[in-house]
Amino acid sequence: MYNYLSIEQIRSALDFLEASYSKAMDGDAYGLANAILTKIEGLKETLVAKITAEDPCTTAADVRYFEGWNY
Repeated sequence: MYNYLSIEQIRSALDFLEASYSKAMDGDAYGLANAILTKIEGLKETLVAKITAEDPCTTAADVRYFEGWNY
């Protein structure tokens, strides 16, 4: 979905969207927060795919761990 972005661009976009998600939740804008969360999930999937494609020894679990994602 976001294959045209570099790994650093994806990380930057994730930082921005995660901050936006927090602000939406703080403002009780749950519909907006849900839409942002969908974008975050798509970016995370793309980041995992890009990193594992560059290094076949790296697993999706490795990426999640080193990116600090709690799932």
